[in-house]
Amino acid sequence: MKKAIVALALLFLLICLPSGIFAATATASITGPAVCRAGESLSVDVVVNASGIYAAQGNLVFDSGLLSYTGSTNKLAGWAVDLEASSGQIRFLAIDDQLAAPINGSRRLFTLTFTVNAGVSVGTLVQVVGTGLGVSDGSADSSIGDATFAASVIAPPSSNNNLRSMVVSNATFTPSFSAGTTSYTAEVPFAVAKLNLTASAEDGGARVSISNPELAVGGNTVSVTVTAANGAVKKYTISVTRAQDPDYEPSGNANLSALEPEVGILSPPFDPDRTEYVLYLPYEILSFLAGGTPEDANATVQSELIALKPGANQDEITVKAENGTEKVYEITVHRMPAIGTSPTTVKPTVVPSPTKAPTPSPTQPATPTPTTAPPVLPPADNGISAGATIAIGVACLLVGAGATWGILQWIRKRRSI
Repeated sequence: MKKAIVALALLFLLICLPSGIFAATATASITGPAVCRAGESLSVDVVVNASGIYAAQGNLVFDSGLLSYTGSTNKLAGWAVDLEASSGQIRFLAIDDQLAAPINGSRRLFTLTFTVNAGVSVGTLVQVVGTGLGVSDGSADSSIGDATFAASVIAPPSSNNNLRSMVVSNATFTPSFSAGTTSYTAEVPFAVAKLNLTASAEDGGARVSISNPELAVGGNTVSVTVTAANGAVKKYTISVTRAQDPDYEPSGNANLSALEPEVGILSPPFDPDRTEYVLYLPYEILSFLAGGTPEDANATVQSELIALKPGANQDEITVKAENGTEKVYEITVHRMPAIGTSPTTVKPTVVPSPTKAPTPSPTQPATPTPTTAPPVLPPADNGISAGATIAIGVACLLVGAGATWGILQWIRKRRSI
């Protein structure tokens, strides 16, 4: 159905377009790479070179035993391309949909993508041939002959990532070089600050790179990396030990620049010159580890994870200077008892002395208790003694408010005496 619609559109185009434009000089070509590899993708372009062209058509033929068609991409804006693929053949029809973008010059109509079948022998020629190619300017059709694309199948990229040679001019490495041996060692004096190394690959398509030839005092790793044409990588390494400066004096600095417990806070705060600290942790913490950073990068620090028991625990962090001097930082870690318990205290057993019968004391005559006369209170201003006043108050409390009148009568009587 789609093909019929396209054909009708082309017929309409040929009827409606003005005459007088003819594509007598139109040509077609199929372009692509000169070589390809089995198992890899291959793309080719269908190109028309003409003036005033509004449509093109043709057949593209290929050997399906060598190539497998996988898809196409339209390359000409404003044009519609209809493709009908079958085994070993692709029929195409391309038209200017809006009659507004005719071909003037060399234009790619579309790109075809194939896969070169696996197992195709090196040296095989794969082809895409255009037959029955024609164009139309709207008034007449023009046959533009055939077009052929051909590419030669070449060998897949090499996987050879071996070195052919590796030479060091200012050191001797062991063992002797062999393409299959990838690890070597060398020792150099302090005067050798850079390894003079050259290397070449067995395969001309491989790439060779050298890393880290500069040498620091001590251990160094110099690498030679070979990347094969197919991307496979092999690395050769030389472990180089550069001697110390003969005039060098090793440091005796065994100080820490930082003492860092994994949990808790040191008391007092850290000071490189202070070597004893205290730290308190809850009962739930079962182990402890403290790390240290040496002031001198050449010093080493040793610390261990310790298990914590309730109470005091000792942890030691040992710093060994470059010259062998050692310094020990100590942390007393107090793990608190569980909630609701207290530290266990062992009390000494007290043995009681033998009980002796009490010795009776001689009978003493009873001493009479001295009798003290009650103090005499001074008389009140109203002539009633303080003792009488107190008695009256007590009586009032005992008999209640109803007895007040009788007491007042008694007071008046006393005043008249």
